[in-house]
Amino acid sequence: MRMWVIIVFILFHVISGSLPGKGGASTFIIDRLEGEMAVIEWENGVFNLPRELLPLGAREGDVLQILIEIDNEAKKKRLKIIEDLMQFDE
Repeated sequence: MRMWVIIVFILFHVISGSLPGKGGASTFIIDRLEGEMAVIEWENGVFNLPRELLPLGAREGDVLQILIEIDNEAKKKRLKIIEDLMQFDE
């Protein structure tokens, strides 16, 4: 559930244009590691990211590259699966 909250948070900033270039190019720095979460600092503030999403060996002070893209093919596949499931229930 937390992962979805983080994804929605980041996507909101991408869609709203608060990320430079609206494509996700920015400077992201691992400020600190707290338990299973990493506190990520960027120009507009901070956000938490599950440590399991970080590259192996990532540590405090590392600069991250984060790229967020829309995967239209995956979306089409998911919609097809949902459509098939809905027809199965009828």
